[in-house]
Amino acid sequence: MNDAMALARWACETMMGRFAPQDLPPKGHFHYHQGVFLWGMLQVWQLDGNKELLDYARGWLDAVLGPDVTPRDFVPGELDDIQPGNLLFPVWEATGDPRYRRAMDAVYAQYARIPRCACGGYCHKPDLPGQMWLDGLYMGGPFLARYAALTGQPALWQQVAEQIFLMARNTRDDATGLWRHAWDETRRAPWADPGTGCSPEFWGRSLGWVPLALLDDLDAMPAGFAPREQILALLQSLLHSLCRYQGEDGRWYQVVDKAGAAGNWPENSCTCLFAAALYKAVRLGYLPPSLLPAAGRGYDGVVLPGPGLHRHRGGGLPLLLRPPGEHQRPPRHGRLPFDVYRAGAPAPRPLTMPCGIPYNGIIDNRAGVPGTAGAGWRRCPVFGGLPRPKKEEVTGCKNCCAAFTISPSPKRWCRPFSPCCW
Repeated sequence: MNDAMALARWACETMMGRFAPQDLPPKGHFHYHQGVFLWGMLQVWQLDGNKELLDYARGWLDAVLGPDVTPRDFVPGELDDIQPGNLLFPVWEATGDPRYRRAMDAVYAQYARIPRCACGGYCHKPDLPGQMWLDGLYMGGPFLARYAALTGQPALWQQVAEQIFLMARNTRDDATGLWRHAWDETRRAPWADPGTGCSPEFWGRSLGWVPLALLDDLDAMPAGFAPREQILALLQSLLHSLCRYQGEDGRWYQVVDKAGAAGNWPENSCTCLFAAALYKAVRLGYLPPSLLPAAGRGYDGVVLPGPGLHRHRGGGLPLLLRPPGEHQRPPRHGRLPFDVYRAGAPAPRPLTMPCGIPYNGIIDNRAGVPGTAGAGWRRCPVFGGLPRPKKEEVTGCKNCCAAFTISPSPKRWCRPFSPCCW
């Protein structure tokens, strides 16, 4: 696949054709799921000038911001619900609408509500006291760095730098150069190492947030900002270390340093994050051009090479992404102490799907009626612990936007199974 911009445009068109902006899931919630996607859409708009992309992102903001420009639905003090604030910067610059400028202040006000660890680090969620997760660097850092540049508050750049240094100090492994997904200063979480407080594994997607966060932070920090060089050194060290663990097909594995472990698999989302970070770091002169081949192998590993792109009749993105493959179908009883997504889950634990939803059920195709699987029904890992619906309900996966049907069966099966969860 040679035309990356064509893929980017088609990905945007696919989502625009499937969802009105106000319907992007989780509908109405000011959340990183929409924020990450729309940030990518705005980057495509900045490259090709298609105003429809800007209008779509603006449409979502208008739907989720209340009359007082505060997000209508968000979790106060939660980093995941701060990340979409980054959208406000380019939309405000493009439109000059003062509502978006006031909305930046409303998002910034949430930083005062983020719970802190005793060390001063941001708790990843209000209900996870003492826990710092790598994801938080991307969810909270870039907005604060951009807001510092906009308002001329260098103390906020210092705050961003301190969060990076705390995360590196507590999660970075000197032997591999990789960072562990989470750290609990209390050592009370079931996954926390009694000595270090760290979670047990190097999870690909969580690691992917880190270099992109640092790159965005550096974009907003002035050249004379003293901690800048230390942040840059951490970025360079991590990306060099990651290149040592790239898989044979160009992709990185779900658990980055255990490519040969049974049940592990080459994982697309972390590969995309690593490749994007490598490309940008080389482009900005932070890394030597000798690392470009690693970025290219990652890109090629996710996107199948072929003679051309062929749209579906509906105009959506063609299914040219590499299928999950045998490594991405977990064995029925496979267990590894994978530290993925939910850092609060005990280890060892059941294997986890690419989207991060724990796989707690066994697929059983013996029967063909709801409640007993078969005929396309699978045990639902997303809603299995929720109250039973009174009738069949069509809903969507919290992580991949795929729609599927939930049955009223006590055993909680769904059809068709969400592709990101399989």
